[in-house]
Amino acid sequence: MSDGNVLRVLYVGPGVGHAGMNGSRRYLDLLRAGSAQSAERTFIPEVLEAPHHKPFLSLREKLMLGSWALTGRPQVAIRPGPTRPALVHSVENVSVPRSGSLPLVVTVHDLSALVRPDLVGKRVALLARLSWRRARSWDAIIVPSEATRSDVVAMGIPRRQTRLIRYGVSAVFTRVPSEDAMKAANQISGGRPFVLAVCPVSVKKGADTLIKSWSQAATAVDGRLVWVSGSKGAEEERILNRGPALSDDRLVRIRNLSDEVLAALYRQARALIAPSRWEGYSFPVAEALASGTQVIASDIPVHREFGDDQHVHFFGPERPADLADLLISAFRSDVRGIGRAFPPAEDFVRAHGDLYREVTS
Repeated sequence: MSDGNVLRVLYVGPGVGHAGMNGSRRYLDLLRAGSAQSAERTFIPEVLEAPHHKPFLSLREKLMLGSWALTGRPQVAIRPGPTRPALVHSVENVSVPRSGSLPLVVTVHDLSALVRPDLVGKRVALLARLSWRRARSWDAIIVPSEATRSDVVAMGIPRRQTRLIRYGVSAVFTRVPSEDAMKAANQISGGRPFVLAVCPVSVKKGADTLIKSWSQAATAVDGRLVWVSGSKGAEEERILNRGPALSDDRLVRIRNLSDEVLAALYRQARALIAPSRWEGYSFPVAEALASGTQVIASDIPVHREFGDDQHVHFFGPERPADLADLLISAFRSDVRGIGRAFPPAEDFVRAHGDLYREVTS
């Protein structure tokens, strides 16, 4: 503990060292930015960089992830002095370390690795199963949705051990983008109408369904699919090779870009496509709705929590023809709306601060 009554929190997790469009990273960025800007500063975030789930890991990284999952060791944050953390917060439930004598909070974004291991890699599923054996010893489990909370309780965890904290939306997605950001977004789309996807090329994210759907819709519309897919994953080449060929003129692939340009893309898009088979939350859906952009989303429980109105259109995640019809309609309707209100980042940060106080008292 330092700075009077301000708690020092150490964040760990396989994804925290991954600088990209990663859900855990976005979650952590929200916490760090919100804590720094909050007038009621209750905690100081620190980050222990750790290997993320990239396709190829060094032997040292594999040993680290495996030992954290199997035994929880080596422990973290055991150091004396004024910089010693008050608690440890693992921002993922895959490969969770022990925290020694310190309280441990774990964020469970989703339980796909346990409930639907066919949607993730075998290594990730194994690490999650090993870590989850110690879940009852965790001081608190943060979940972002009722869907994820139900999955956690179904695993035998007492409901009282969970805390529902809906993720905030960064302010960049609620304000009008700068002229430079709008120009950059327009350059990406080539000045043509487009729909937007913000997700990795993976089975879990429904990339195969999206590819099939776009191959059908692209023949009926004059527009593009702009796909922000983040870092290349192990599944990407396999999915792209098995799916129908997509014209380079109708598909624009972007690996990573700034939030400012992404916000401009949301504003210009006819719709955001969220084809996931499983989610515990969806930052792109929240960000698109906050930007006033209609959403075409797979009909899964967590997407229903974002509402069922004229700006959210659902399709069966295994029905590419239905998604193709919705894509065609998006180009023909150009529906726009006002930005959906989401809890401000201050509320998101305050809820974490309140929980940290509880587990350290």
